Amino acid sequence: MAFTTSVKNLLSYPIDRYARYIDFLHVSIDEGHDNLELFDSLKELCALPLSLSVQTVVTSDTIDALDEKVRLCYENGANIVIIPAAKMDNALDCFPDMNRLERKVRSLRKSCPNTIHTPSGFFNAYRKQKCSSASVIIAPDGRLYYPCHILGKKGPDLRVTDLSEWLASKEAAAARLEMRRCKRNCGWYQYYAIHSYTSVSSVVDALRPVLARKHHFLVH
Repeated sequence: MAFTTSVKNLLSYPIDRYARYIDFLHVSIDEGHDNLELFDSLKELCALPLSLSVQTVVTSDTIDALDEKVRLCYENGANIVIIPAAKMDNALDCFPDMNRLERKVRSLRKSCPNTIHTPSGFFNAYRKQKCSSASVIIAPDGRLYYPCHILGKKGPDLRVTDLSEWLASKEAAAARLEMRRCKRNCGWYQYYAIHSYTSVSSVVDALRPVLARKHHFLVH
């Protein structure tokens, strides 16, 4: 099971007891969540019997802060997923310069190997505007955001509708066509919502840091 949280007082919970039910613990840490102090807890979190990954959202003002964030993950045995701040309606535009971000990520992959598991195909997908509906988000009310969360349109209530059957419907097909025609190129979670992510090579590229880091710290 994968569990994602950004709660500041994570270690005040009995996380050591919960750990046996969690395979992948994703902790969102960034300026937007105002919880950078969680980087000080990485050593304790990495000691848990699970795979730990930090998710950090990068804005136009925080690209240089990645050096320290990735270093802390590298030294403590955590992986990190780097996500650009998506362009959303009615929100401040903090989208980073993607060329600069790519250069930063490429440099950090060398200085902190087997730590970053954002797929290398992410930046190519962004440049080619190859977002897809392969990654879906379910709203708290049980309804499916489709074809994507940024467009803000909801599909069926999955509490009463079979997802596989609905995806074969004309309504779902029309939503996918809308996504293919979309020119926003907002960068929303394209590290999952890209066609290449489902390929064997891309999956291996993304998971190699996770498996390598886990093996390294088991051995040492």
